[in-house]
Amino acid sequence: MSDETIIHRGYQSETFYFEKSGQSFIRKVFLQSNVGKDCFNQEKLAQKTFKQFDWMLPWEEEDNSMFVTKMFPSEHRLDLIAPQLSKEQQQDATEQIMSIILDLYVHGFAHCDLHAKNLFYHNSRVTLIDYETLRKYPNGHPPPFFESYDLTGKGLKSPYETGNMFFFKEHPVSICNILHVATLDEATEALKTKIISELTSASTSFRKKQGRLVPKKTMPYATFSLPTIEVKTAHRNSTRRLQQFEMNESDLRNKTLLDLGSHCGSMIFESQKLKPKMCLGIEYDEDKVHVAKKIAAFAGLNHVQFKQGDLEKLSLKDLNHSFDVVYCLSIDAHVQNKEHLYRLLESVTKELLLFEMNTLTPPKETIKDFQRLGFNTVSFLGYCDDERGNTTRALFKAWK
Repeated sequence: MSDETIIHRGYQSETFYFEKSGQSFIRKVFLQSNVGKDCFNQEKLAQKTFKQFDWMLPWEEEDNSMFVTKMFPSEHRLDLIAPQLSKEQQQDATEQIMSIILDLYVHGFAHCDLHAKNLFYHNSRVTLIDYETLRKYPNGHPPPFFESYDLTGKGLKSPYETGNMFFFKEHPVSICNILHVATLDEATEALKTKIISELTSASTSFRKKQGRLVPKKTMPYATFSLPTIEVKTAHRNSTRRLQQFEMNESDLRNKTLLDLGSHCGSMIFESQKLKPKMCLGIEYDEDKVHVAKKIAAFAGLNHVQFKQGDLEKLSLKDLNHSFDVVYCLSIDAHVQNKEHLYRLLESVTKELLLFEMNTLTPPKETIKDFQRLGFNTVSFLGYCDDERGNTTRALFKAWK
């Protein structure tokens, strides 16, 4: 290991550079003042909360006031590399940075010192550093995303001596200046592109009874259309699915909606046209849950929530209450205990259940099963026709 060289001395920490086995590292040592301790705790919180994201550098080692992490070449810091980037690379960097801001936001946080000197563009990947100023929105109620601190500088107090830095700050090293992003509309379009890309990636495999199912084509699982974002090409057509279930606004207006096995939220998003009061999606895959949360935040749907959950273990107690309308679509073949699923549907449904089978159980048998569980009226609506090449899924609408 080479000797350490100090490269930065701040009000809360000192940063040292060293090399080991041909790789570059930094050691950041925090002062034992109240400010230093708070800044280290914020760095530790960020590492714990966001370690699964590829924009977060993992710690190589740590103690109670220090951490070590890899260091990129200094010339790859965003303010230094940006003039050398092509327009396509600048667009790519903008998309990634906007997505990072939204990742922070859906977890309830703002970075609060967002500028080009705290970002690197290395091997076409953006990395965000320096989380001493990380702040959580109070009471779990952040402002709408496009009014949030990292975009507008409003809604939270500017920490320490950071000078109220945010994406659109009029400052030489602000992101909008460095990447030549003139308007919020430009940044919004960049983020929309990134979200659709992430949605597509999250749709490349599904949990099934044994292992994972990998679709032949890489595309989003299902279409949806919201005022600010939409998916037009996908495996499933959500508009057609709602049509086949004969859903009207009277079925959902001012009612609560639960989607079990919600994937990335497409059916909930498409159902917004029917004016539900509150929506909750439960999905096993955490990446799908996160993308769904990002879409909801992007679209300003503060009455829509998504949670990770295992339908094999889920109970009414976990949800706290039943829901007026419940979707259970194309998941019955993927659960280990079908009777548990049926009992769950009985307990969480207050009024109406939409059920799409992906097993070949005879419709008459399924009707008897739901009647046995206490559904008064069960209608067999035929078979789905929204996905080319797969028209064997039986559709049922059941009322309590």
